[in-house]
Amino acid sequence: MNKNISIKLLAVITVLALLPISQVLAAPALAVGEGTITAIVMETDPATAVTTVVVTLEDSNGLAQMVTLSLESAVAEGLVIPDSSLVGTDVGDIVDPTDPTIILASGVINSMEFMTDPAPTTLHVMMVDPAEPLLPDDPLYPSLPLLEYNFDLETAVFNNLIIVDETMIGSTVAFDPAIIQESTEYGKVVSKVGSFFNAALGTDYATLQGYQDDGFGYGEIVQASWMAYLLGGDAATLDEILAAKASGDFSAIVLPDGSTATNWGQLRKAVLTDPKQNVGQIISGKAEPLPAPTEVAPTDVPTEAPTEVTTTSSSQAVNGNGNANSNSTDKSNNGNANGNSTDKTNNGKKP
Repeated sequence: MNKNISIKLLAVITVLALLPISQVLAAPALAVGEGTITAIVMETDPATAVTTVVVTLEDSNGLAQMVTLSLESAVAEGLVIPDSSLVGTDVGDIVDPTDPTIILASGVINSMEFMTDPAPTTLHVMMVDPAEPLLPDDPLYPSLPLLEYNFDLETAVFNNLIIVDETMIGSTVAFDPAIIQESTEYGKVVSKVGSFFNAALGTDYATLQGYQDDGFGYGEIVQASWMAYLLGGDAATLDEILAAKASGDFSAIVLPDGSTATNWGQLRKAVLTDPKQNVGQIISGKAEPLPAPTEVAPTDVPTEAPTEVTTTSSSQAVNGNGNANSNSTDKSNNGNANGNSTDKTNNGKKP
């Protein structure tokens, strides 16, 4: 091979070796706003009282992305709907979110629907006059006068009149980039770990990415997540375990038997009960989906029952690991022995 080519090839290999694995083996980028919905959450900023909707997506390569939509856009996309369970119930007072002492409406909800014309979208609610004591199961209820209200979406959120449509989870979508206020993409490893643990622990991709940004290795994050799960914990437990890993103080983590570990190795030995669920399997996506925590809790691991010792006739040998011919009533032979002794505890040799 030409010497110059060899030198150039060596240089390329050296550069690749210095790159993070996530860059060398990076999967194709996730198209913004496209993928399968795995979670939908309404979030209200306490400072501004503005509600947005955060949608978590996963593409065909297993890459995760979180996009933020306005409440208006989320309604238009069918991600947020009126809470139909409230129809026919007395919801009490519907109040102004800017001043909860102001009562906007009261009574039994008869119907709810979004009104998009004119913009912006409002929640149109028909209610039975609160002065009437009748409920929908009363024969006279249909004849009661109805009161009509239009509430803005923020008021509907504040009074819990609208909810996330959980049936949209699992749907494949492609949002118009124009309606996406913010988006965050995650690499393959964070996506894999998140898809495996987020539902079980109540954590999210952003939290896992934060641990990685703080200097924790992916192996540490995976093992800590698995231990938090086996301990029957949640996202807070995961945070405690990684905080202990960083500080070296494990006293806050109480094991099922009431003891505490003094280091990372002791904690792993005490908690990890299934060697098959290793880091490689989880990251590669080969690990089985997590069952309910109560089904794999460490206290549920079966233990071998002690062997029961009973007396037998002279034709049987008890606790023997070999052949024994004797008239003894109690024999504990671990080898071949022939004798008439009443009590024999031979280990393979005849006295």
